[in-house]
Amino acid sequence: MNITPGQLVEHPNRPQWGPGKVLKVGPDQALVFFVDAGPHNGATKNPIVIALSAVSLQPASVISHPRLDNLAPLAGDSVTGDQTYVSLAQGITRFHHLFPDGLTSEAFHRHERDYKWTAHLECVRALSKQELDSLLKRGGYEEIAHRAKHVINMVNLLGSFEVMALNDVLKSPKTQQQFAEALFNLLHGDGPFELRFTGFADMLAALPQKKSPVLKWPIQTIFPFLCTPSTHMFLKPEVTQQAALRCAFDLRYEAKPNWTTYSRLLKLCEILSHELRALKPKDYIDLQSFIWCIGDDSYTKSPARERLPTH
Repeated sequence: MNITPGQLVEHPNRPQWGPGKVLKVGPDQALVFFVDAGPHNGATKNPIVIALSAVSLQPASVISHPRLDNLAPLAGDSVTGDQTYVSLAQGITRFHHLFPDGLTSEAFHRHERDYKWTAHLECVRALSKQELDSLLKRGGYEEIAHRAKHVINMVNLLGSFEVMALNDVLKSPKTQQQFAEALFNLLHGDGPFELRFTGFADMLAALPQKKSPVLKWPIQTIFPFLCTPSTHMFLKPEVTQQAALRCAFDLRYEAKPNWTTYSRLLKLCEILSHELRALKPKDYIDLQSFIWCIGDDSYTKSPARERLPTH
């Protein structure tokens, strides 16, 4: 078999590694990333150097694979930076270490889901299209800002500096109006969500950036996530980047909120939703906890019953 970069192959002696993508080919060896290879099934690293004189790689039984189609760029001999790849099986093992009974367990609901769902319901009530439209017509910008901050305070997704920055910047009538109008458009506007998302980022950028900037991913993404967790995700930079790296996923992360990175995050959620279908995730609230489980090492240090929500 003639091996070329980009080709999907299988290892004849390691079917448990699943399909792989050829990343680099030399005179007598190939560098291949296998979707299921890891310490749990005999792989010390991934991608794997294959000696072509010793192993006759076979064409993969699939023509595409979501993880292989979205691999992070090869840097040296790695697609995960300095992180260790976490396969789907390993990710589920990490999750079950904390929540043995899965997404429907009482422990998961108590520590991860219920308080976010309560905030979602309050967001739907307090920041509904009807409520915000009525307040905007009456010039109730301060009330809209108050409601938005109330919803945020129901969860611990934002860091303390982010909360203080938003509170600080929303003290003046001018910034309250800017925020209220942009929030309405973000959550309930008629245009494509990409434009509404970008418009909200532009508004945050235009606000006074005082001691701590408000143009940050958590502030940018928390309202769509709490309003519509069936389709939108919250982005916490460090953990989300690390989870994406460990999944070998090309997040195309940039520190400044932008549509490209966010759309890539939604693609990661789409992939995980499909991969985790046996666990029956209800929405992106469940996926957000799973992503945190992959990306935050503190998740492996204590059982679920001893944890309190910290995100």
